[in-house]
Amino acid sequence: MRKKIKNLLFDLGNVIVDLDLDRTNRLFQELLGEHFTPIFQQLEKHDLFHQFEKGLISEETFIWNIQHAAQNLANLRLNPVDIIRCWNGMLLHIPLDRLEWLETLKEDYQVFLYSNTNSIHLLWVNNFLNQHYQIRDFSTRFFHKPYYSHLIHYRKPDKEGYEFILQDANILPEETFFIDDNADNIQGAQSVGLQTYLHPIGTEIMDVLNNELQKIN
Repeated sequence: MRKKIKNLLFDLGNVIVDLDLDRTNRLFQELLGEHFTPIFQQLEKHDLFHQFEKGLISEETFIWNIQHAAQNLANLRLNPVDIIRCWNGMLLHIPLDRLEWLETLKEDYQVFLYSNTNSIHLLWVNNFLNQHYQIRDFSTRFFHKPYYSHLIHYRKPDKEGYEFILQDANILPEETFFIDDNADNIQGAQSVGLQTYLHPIGTEIMDVLNNELQKIN
């Protein structure tokens, strides 16, 4: 018999923050031209993006590696401002009503966040909320506790990250409902016993979550 859901664990991108992942690639292609593919193949070969997401390298080191690859492979000198602009290109919008809805959930559930993210993207989120809504406390207003991959040094779908959160938050997996738009991340969560929902990209989480919770509670 399933236990009643007491905890909600949200993904960030394409659940709370609207994304266009391809837009970052398109912007880098415009910046790098015909050299985009060999430069990014080299960066991926050295696992640069996962290292940055797990907080194993600094923002400065991340940017320097992109500059270094562009210089070595294409004799291109990249401005850090352009790199950050392209890197943030995938981040689109955060609707205010979605945030207000999140805040109401805290009245009935413990609400947590688990995001594969990095310091540059998190800064964009905080700046967006401050500029558009004068919200300066995103991580504490809407969640009992957030877990960002670059701060906890784990990333989805590795089971160790979910285990860390369960232990740190002192919550039970069978009482925790995990929402993510990535099937691999859902499988990782299921491997440690979390109840899960694979959120279809392009649908509104506010419209579907209440129905999903009613099904299992």
